[in-house]
Amino acid sequence: MLLDKYNEAVDELIKKVRTTQRENVIKAGKLIAETVENGGNVYLSGICHSIENDLIYRGGGPIFYKHFSWGMNVEKQGRNRDRSDIDQSTWGMAAYALKLSNMRPGDVLMISSVSGRTTSAVDLAFEAKKMGIKVIAFTSMEYTTSVDPVHPSGKRFYEMADVVMDNCAPAAEAMMEVPGIEAHYAAASGIACDILLWSMTTVAVETMLEHGKTPGILKSANFPGGNDYNKTVIEPHYDEFGGYIGRADSHSASRTQPDSAPLGGGSSLDVSANWYHRYTARPVRPAAVRPPLIGAGRVFPCARVTAGSAGFHSASRTQPDSAPLPPGGSS
Repeated sequence: MLLDKYNEAVDELIKKVRTTQRENVIKAGKLIAETVENGGNVYLSGICHSIENDLIYRGGGPIFYKHFSWGMNVEKQGRNRDRSDIDQSTWGMAAYALKLSNMRPGDVLMISSVSGRTTSAVDLAFEAKKMGIKVIAFTSMEYTTSVDPVHPSGKRFYEMADVVMDNCAPAAEAMMEVPGIEAHYAAASGIACDILLWSMTTVAVETMLEHGKTPGILKSANFPGGNDYNKTVIEPHYDEFGGYIGRADSHSASRTQPDSAPLGGGSSLDVSANWYHRYTARPVRPAAVRPPLIGAGRVFPCARVTAGSAGFHSASRTQPDSAPLPPGGSS
C-alpha cells in the first residue's frame, strides 16, 4: 500500500534528522537557554507553514517562545499600467519591522525557508544579523544548495544564520514518487521541523535545569487546574524572570504575589495595551513596574507580532473552551 511506503519514507526522514542534526540541535538548544537566562527574548517566525504553533503557548510548551511576523498594506488604485521600468524591490523592508518590534541585540530569532529562496525570510535573516540578533535558520541543505541565492549580497539563506537546522527535505520538498502522479508526493519539511523544534527545546530545558533555573512550562488549560496554574504561576513570572519561574530548588518562593492575591482588572483599553506589550514579547523594563494581570486571568498571550498592531492567532490558543475572547477578538 501507498500508506506503508509513506510510513517508510517518514521513518527514513526522522532517522536522517536525528543522526545528522544532533550537534546543531544541541548548539541551538544551548543558545536558547543562554538567551533566556540572560533576560533575552526568543522568537519564532513562520517556521515551515506555521509549525511553530505546536510549541507556542500550549500544554507542555515553554512560555519563552513568542511569535514574530510582520506585513505591509499598500492601497493600489487607478488603472493598471506597465511599471517594469520602476525598481519594485523590497529588500531591506524587514529592518523597519525589526525596529518596531521588541527585539534587542542578543535575542534569538528562528526563521524558515525550505528552499532558501523565500525573499521575506531571507530579508529578515539578513537584517536581523545586522541588528545583532542571533538567527536560527531552518532549511533544506539539499534544496538550498541546488538553487541560486536571491539576496543582492549574494549570500545564501543558511550563510546568514548562527545555527542552521537542516530539515533534510529533498530538493523540491516532497519525498515520494507515485506512479500516475507527475509531481512528487508528501512534503517532508513540516515533520522534520517539528521534531527539530522540540528537540532543541528539550536541550534548552535540560540546560536551564542544570543551571538551577526552572523553565516556565505551561499546562493544558483544558485539564483541571491547568489554566489556574498558567495564570498564577507561569504568566506572572514571565516579565520578572523571562522564560523561567525562579531557581529550580525554590520556584514557588520566588513568586511576588500570594496565592490569594486577586488578579488585576483594568479597562478594555488597558487590557489591549497590556496584552500586546506584556505577552506578545517581553519588553525591557524594571520588574518593579510589571503590569498587573488582566481581567481575572483571561489574557490571551498567543499574539502574533505584527509591525504596528497585534493580531489574534487562534491556532495556538490554550484557554478553556468556555473562556471569553478578549476585546476585539473573534473565534
